Amino acid sequence: MSEETTYGLLAHRNTIQPSSDERSDRIRHLSLIATESSKGLTYAAGVDDTVNAREVAERYRDAWLANDLAGIIDCYADDFSLHYFGNNPWSGSHTGKQAAIDTLLAVGAKAPRRLLAVDEVLAGPNAAVLVAREEVTTPEGPIVIRRVLRYRVRGSHFVDCWLYEEDQAVIDRAWSSP
Repeated sequence: MSEETTYGLLAHRNTIQPSSDERSDRIRHLSLIATESSKGLTYAAGVDDTVNAREVAERYRDAWLANDLAGIIDCYADDFSLHYFGNNPWSGSHTGKQAAIDTLLAVGAKAPRRLLAVDEVLAGPNAAVLVAREEVTTPEGPIVIRRVLRYRVRGSHFVDCWLYEEDQAVIDRAWSSP
């Protein structure tokens, strides 16, 4: 894995903010764990489920990069749930496709964001992970943040999404500001 693509799952709450070196080391370490786990799970649970999950994730990535809202929404199952961490008005689960869409629109209105890149697509049986870089508008001004989106896949749709922020405190401030 190159230095640029060694992102992984992030802790969703930190009471003590790690230094950027510590955060980078943690990201690198967790990415290696996720990659190794997905390799092992692929052989244990079946290649077909992994290939399917990757196809759904790549379809979503392509729609997101093209700013194709209909294509993005088409990747969500009717019972899709969106799970946000942190300490802000949207922390928690938003169950049902429409509830998730309404939440995404509200969050986007509160702190506009722009996708810069999808750096990685990882897949395992009935699961996928996208690592994205976005520019998010905060009260302090625009910032670039890495986000890890972890999906559960059923058939040709995402059923759940857990969103892990590189710096949850920044997102909490942006989403909680007056």
